[in-house]
Amino acid sequence: ETVLIGPFVLTMAATSQTPQTPAPGARSPLVSLMRLPLQPLQAWPERIPRVSLPAKVEQAVPTKPRLSLGSPRTLPTQGPSRRYSQPAQPTQPSDQCEEAPRVQVEPRRVIKRLSVARSPLHTVRLEVGIVSQAGFKLDNPQWQNQDTHLWLPLGDGRALAAVFDGHGQWGHIVAARAREIFARSAAFLLPRAPSPLSKHQVGTALRQLFAQAHQAVARELDSRRTPLALFSGTTATAAVVDQESGQMAVAHVGDSRLLLTEGGCEVFRTRDHVVDDEAERRIVARGGQVQCFNVGSTGARRVCMPGSIFPGLAMARSLGDLKAQELGVLSQPEVVVGIPMRPGSSLVIASDGVWDQVSVAEAMQMVSDPGASVQNLAHRLVSTARSRWPTNGNIDDITALVLRPCAVHPVTLTSS
Repeated sequence: ETVLIGPFVLTMAATSQTPQTPAPGARSPLVSLMRLPLQPLQAWPERIPRVSLPAKVEQAVPTKPRLSLGSPRTLPTQGPSRRYSQPAQPTQPSDQCEEAPRVQVEPRRVIKRLSVARSPLHTVRLEVGIVSQAGFKLDNPQWQNQDTHLWLPLGDGRALAAVFDGHGQWGHIVAARAREIFARSAAFLLPRAPSPLSKHQVGTALRQLFAQAHQAVARELDSRRTPLALFSGTTATAAVVDQESGQMAVAHVGDSRLLLTEGGCEVFRTRDHVVDDEAERRIVARGGQVQCFNVGSTGARRVCMPGSIFPGLAMARSLGDLKAQELGVLSQPEVVVGIPMRPGSSLVIASDGVWDQVSVAEAMQMVSDPGASVQNLAHRLVSTARSRWPTNGNIDDITALVLRPCAVHPVTLTSS
């Protein structure tokens, strides 16, 4: 008889004798069997049947489901600014320095969007309207809009809204890159509803978003391997609205102001990061100077190198602006959490192209109209600001985002 043992074949003589119990001291048949010589298996013997599991056993064997991990999605991504003095000899940006694929945004004059996010019980929904209009520069007829914005729903009743206002020669690239990082990282740093979101958690996430965006824009290089953000940067104002808790968290750098109103009264407003006395002391301690001069028709206190008018930045916090950062300008945002936001309130985030022409009181009156849609309110803010800019001079880019939580009456289902 031939027996298959692993990769070996053992051949034994067949016997018809009845097995007997071995005598004391005799060698066990199993021991004798193990002492027999083994021959390597050259081929599967024809007379040894293959063994297959019964159907019931095969069905009982569990199989693990395959997991497919999708690749991270990359969301979409010019001229002198009136806030910024620029050095001469511009260079062209290089594509070799890009670390992630980027979707180019087609040139646009006016962008309009209306989006709705609902709460888990469908009792509150978030409505948002956004309008962005490019400015005009006398010395640059091909001016491109350096403003950009972000509306990112994070589940029912939770969303991230942000406005970016670029400045400097490559301000449009810096602003678009910052927006790209916000959109990509927020999905990992901020949990989606209905997962709980604490004040500490949202504050930490916002600080990390700003830090990652600043690091990303600092790595962008032009064709001469010079950082694009050396003399260019962007503002950033971001709000995380959570209707489950009825609260909002805000973080910002620069002067893209956020305004929260309720019943025609101001509830909260961000503070513009201009070069005040506190910022001047910090800049002087870092070896910089603060000078007051006009860029175009706008005069302001500006951050400068000793004996120079550059970089000439008129704000104390921003993303990018690497030369100004060496002189004491900060990229860390000012963060406020736990701001109450109830149904019936209105939120406005706008670039300074709006706030330079529309006062806070006027904006509160505009957005307090209960019969107007949020899209119409955003368009009203932008068109009012644009009409007040001088027609014979430079016009700044203008962007307004209006958000409103609206109560929705639940539908009652009855059966007959």
